[in-house]
Amino acid sequence: MAKEVNKIEEFNLFDTKAREDIEKLKNERLDLEINPDTNNLHIINKKGEQLGDGVILPTVTDEQINKAINQAIKDGKITGIGINSEAKNLLQTILQNAVYTSNQSANITALISALGSNESGGGDTPTVKTYTITNTLTNCINSNISTSVDENSNYVATITPTDGYTLTGASVNITMGGTDITSTAYNNGTINISSVTGNVVITISTVQMPQPIYYTITNNLTNCTSNNNNTSVKESTSYTATISPSSGYTLTDASISVTMGGVDVTKTVYNNGVINISSVTGNVVIIISAVKIVVNVNEINPSYLSVTDYKTIKITNPDTMLTEMPDTMSFIAKDVNEYWKSGTSLSLGVRDSAYTQTPTPISYTNQTLTVNDVKYAVLTITKADFTTAYNTYKGYINDGKIAYNSSISFGNAPTKFNQSNLPKIVDNVVDANVISSLAW
Repeated sequence: MAKEVNKIEEFNLFDTKAREDIEKLKNERLDLEINPDTNNLHIINKKGEQLGDGVILPTVTDEQINKAINQAIKDGKITGIGINSEAKNLLQTILQNAVYTSNQSANITALISALGSNESGGGDTPTVKTYTITNTLTNCINSNISTSVDENSNYVATITPTDGYTLTGASVNITMGGTDITSTAYNNGTINISSVTGNVVITISTVQMPQPIYYTITNNLTNCTSNNNNTSVKESTSYTATISPSSGYTLTDASISVTMGGVDVTKTVYNNGVINISSVTGNVVIIISAVKIVVNVNEINPSYLSVTDYKTIKITNPDTMLTEMPDTMSFIAKDVNEYWKSGTSLSLGVRDSAYTQTPTPISYTNQTLTVNDVKYAVLTITKADFTTAYNTYKGYINDGKIAYNSSISFGNAPTKFNQSNLPKIVDNVVDANVISSLAW
């Protein structure tokens, strides 16, 4: 085939549509050829015969046409939709008119311009094909807000579930050009398409995370308290509380019930005032009633003590007291005023030959109890504290000193107790119940 027809064939190498357009023209029209000697454009029939003298091309050379065609191919003026419409019409006009050997210089110049480079203003602007990105997302968001992407470009996005939802177990479907590509494009919340070749549709529906379950904590406590004031606890978490009895009460022999989900779990979760549930699986109800402490006391009249001036109890024989006194001893005086504690003392007294007194104090506790609007003074000592004082006292005796004025004094109690109001001595600690039980 002639040289310029071969050049047109170079168009065909760019895409199929262009090739179809040119083949159609070639089948309908005669071929063209430029005579290199005369620079004339001739019509060539299918037998290769030149028809007529041809058309003079004074300003268009073979090199110029080749250059224009090469530049058109390079610049992408021959695109996926075939030769641009302007160049196609001009080429068809040239071929049609060339049959009658009319001068086609103007048309050929215009054709070259239509196929020229972008810089010269000729030809169609290259078309970049794009594809759509469609997001259908439920309870999640896409980090990539683009709605289109260039052909053969990559597409990357990160899917993030909204609060309270998860991608674990989510419904995920990604198609490109109608083909499911989920398995190759999606992994753990990330979409990565290396080369987009069709419209992309992303459909993701996340799964709602299980809402935490909370159970109630109900405390029905009598004469005791709990250090845990929470009224609810999360399922499968632990619950711990310490129960403390009120003053004068004890948890020994107390009524205790702990249920969880309606099931009695007392034996497995309660021990010595402590409730420990490792994993809560139901509503917890704690019912505890502490028991009042009953002080068992006996009124005593020990031989080693004697009342002197009705406000002081004299320790007549410390040695006997050391061996015979109970572990705890209380002294109770009735109808005391608010100043009774002032001047109160418990001591074992000694003196030397010059009558210099060296009393040894005895540790004690004191309290005022009001029973039926009557005030009572209570002094309490323990055998352990008396023993400590006694050992010091005995040391003085062994140093040659003598016992003197060992006593238990109620200080500023009434000046004297009368015979119906003598202090009472009991063998234990004292509370209001003890006082009420004594005969005055």
